[in-house]
Amino acid sequence: MAREWNRWDEEENSREGLDVRRRTLLGNLALTVCEFRKFSFATGGALYFDGGEDFPRVGPYYHENGLFTKAHERYGDTVAEQFTRLATMVEASHAEKRRSLKERRQFRGAVWLLTELMREFVPSFDKEIVSGERISGTKSVAEALNARFEAQHIPFVRPYHGKYLFVVRHNDFYLQNIMVTKDLGIAAIFDWDVLESVPAPVGYTAYPLWTWMDFHPHYVQRMNSEGQPASSEEDLKRYRKWWLSSIEDIMGDHPHAADVRISHIWGAIHEVLRVCNVEGALWVARKFMREANAEMGGTMPVDYFLEWMGKSEHKQLDEIRQKVLTKVKEWIQAVRSGEV
Repeated sequence: MAREWNRWDEEENSREGLDVRRRTLLGNLALTVCEFRKFSFATGGALYFDGGEDFPRVGPYYHENGLFTKAHERYGDTVAEQFTRLATMVEASHAEKRRSLKERRQFRGAVWLLTELMREFVPSFDKEIVSGERISGTKSVAEALNARFEAQHIPFVRPYHGKYLFVVRHNDFYLQNIMVTKDLGIAAIFDWDVLESVPAPVGYTAYPLWTWMDFHPHYVQRMNSEGQPASSEEDLKRYRKWWLSSIEDIMGDHPHAADVRISHIWGAIHEVLRVCNVEGALWVARKFMREANAEMGGTMPVDYFLEWMGKSEHKQLDEIRQKVLTKVKEWIQAVRSGEV
């Protein structure tokens, strides 16, 4: 798909022609992935889309007992452990003084903000997630995690049945893993051997990775590069609009369609947790706060507020934290409702 997405056709010789092809590709891909709501699988690998009764077809390789829809309860356990690991790494860095006090406070502030947002996202997310008081700075990350498991300080998250649906997700849903036909149809999607079970906003109908590089701490450097022509922030917003339009046309008022609007926001948190990236958590928190400033008319001094949110105690700590959290949540709600 990468070649078709980036190909400049001399006969078209226009940006309009390139946009038509890209919109067609996104529409056909949306049509394909929406079929996943009808299926559950016990194996993973490459999924082929050749029609017929066996659509889609698994092969040529597979993994036994892949984490598909029927294993959805594991997501709650996973995200609790990921947050614990991330918070523990922040505390280890804080204790060992490998960074400036300002940086360490900003890391803490970022983890606090993302934790609070996850509580909004998954209502059962426990408020007793690891804190600096519980983890000794002299312990290694492994020792701290072992102590956490032994003491059972962190109750696992459980999915909220009846409201949050759990679906399959490709960890690398990028151009190189999608095969297209000469008429821009979808022939196959590769590398589905690392499937996860996740809530809908980061599931199969979420924006493809290359359409939200501006929110992805690992892909953001690809924006405006020679290998990614027409990949400015405005371009990416346009691609997301096309994807959303296609999903809504196909799925109507299905709950998963509404979740697409915020999939890049929750996807940013999910990617940071998946690889336990402390620097990525700070980048994502900054991104959210800056977007809230831009879209909601805020004037938050981002780095200053992040540092204050990461302080252990201060008479204005709760006030500043709530001010930031409220502004970011207002922005997320505006995105979800289509206001911005």
